[in-house]
Amino acid sequence: MIYDLDTFTAKWDQESSDPYGVIMLYLIAALNIEKNPEEAENMMTVVVSKKDCLEDYESPTSLRLGRSAKYFFTRFQENPNIARSYLGGSPENDYQIDESNLELRVVREEEIKERLKVFIRSGGKDFLTPVQVQKNRDDQWKLVEYSSICTGIKKPSSEENNF
Repeated sequence: MIYDLDTFTAKWDQESSDPYGVIMLYLIAALNIEKNPEEAENMMTVVVSKKDCLEDYESPTSLRLGRSAKYFFTRFQENPNIARSYLGGSPENDYQIDESNLELRVVREEEIKERLKVFIRSGGKDFLTPVQVQKNRDDQWKLVEYSSICTGIKKPSSEENNF
């Protein structure tokens, strides 16, 4: 698990040529929203398209999330289990994860023009989640369509029938 921007950026430098690694880093950033939302936002600006960001020279990345990307950010804030559901959490285990053993489950991929559509499995959804990544001019993968990743998930077992 990564908790600070410097380590995250170093990992990004290693993983930017791997589309799955970039998706994993986005989810790691989402996990950080609970403990340090400002650091999590900085992390997200590294892996999402600059089209989804606004310039902010007070930020360590010189970017902040734009309106759509910030909306996705707030969805993770409202329900931290969403990010956990992609990294080992499920309703059955109350979305508990092993931070030392995070695993992204990629099921398949499709090439769509210059993009790669990657389908990932969430432990809290019945259907696969599509995420699209695209290489920038520096040959680094960036998330360009990731709205489905922050959609709702099933309630944890501990909350079922709690009425």
